[in-house]
Amino acid sequence: MPVPAGDKLMGAPIQKVLHGAAVLGFSAGMAMAQDGGAASLTTGVSYSSLNGGLAFIGVQADDLLGTGIDLSLDYQAGDDGEALNGFIAKSYGLGDTALGFDTFVRVGLGAQTANFDSRDFSIEHFSANVTMWATAANGLTYDAQLFWQSDTLADFDPSVSPLVANDTDGSTATGVSIGLGYSTFTDRGPLALGFDMGGTLTYATSLGDREWMAAEVGTRYNTALPYGLVLAMRADAGRIEGRGDSIVNIVDRAFIGSDAPRGFTDTGIGPRDFVDGSVNTALGGKTYWTASLEVHANRKSCRFVWRFCRCGVFVGS
Repeated sequence: MPVPAGDKLMGAPIQKVLHGAAVLGFSAGMAMAQDGGAASLTTGVSYSSLNGGLAFIGVQADDLLGTGIDLSLDYQAGDDGEALNGFIAKSYGLGDTALGFDTFVRVGLGAQTANFDSRDFSIEHFSANVTMWATAANGLTYDAQLFWQSDTLADFDPSVSPLVANDTDGSTATGVSIGLGYSTFTDRGPLALGFDMGGTLTYATSLGDREWMAAEVGTRYNTALPYGLVLAMRADAGRIEGRGDSIVNIVDRAFIGSDAPRGFTDTGIGPRDFVDGSVNTALGGKTYWTASLEVHANRKSCRFVWRFCRCGVFVGS
């Protein structure tokens, strides 16, 4: 689905590393004043049936000090391990052009590291991209992106199949994606109200080590509830296929698409295929879907010093 500027930094968005069969969480945030833009600090805790308890903290700045630079840094840790996600991006506004209204070009860099005891591998991910975005009509937008990413999986548990671990040391993907979307949102953040939907087609070329094509669709709806609460609903789905005789690398199977946690498995590496209700192979999982339901509260309704707080549940496969 289309994402606001600053959230999409590669062929696949940076993953939030929450891994388990079920997750419950609570988070709270507050705004921080700065000249020329907006910034926020978010912190909270979560619990999953696999990772146990995790605490997290994140800092996000949009248009930092009026420079057009967006910055995000998220860290989470617990007894099971830790993860760090970050990106930095610079936007160049072009105004109304032959390509559409409010045209801009965005250059971004992203990085992720994660190492959890319950996960049978560690991961390092680095990315770079250039994105062009424009509004074609009232609420209708489109974007095109050139991307590069490098992924390393290491520290494999002995139970992991050697086929899974094949070609996962610094392998790269290079390609292009195009997206189309419609949105009624006029603001960003957990308290924003509106509806959006859209899709993205991504093509990884022979310039990288991994060649594949992927399609993703998604929708999101935030509506007001009594007492200043916001009900947030979201659903995403996608599929990835190798090009020619290429086998889809486990990195792309597990991590392309929605940033919601998925690929749950207690052993080996997920996602997995299922045949007659039993695990067939750790090299499956070319299709995913996720859905989530959250309730967001503003400062007045939850009576905290924070700007907002939220809790929710999700399902996925």
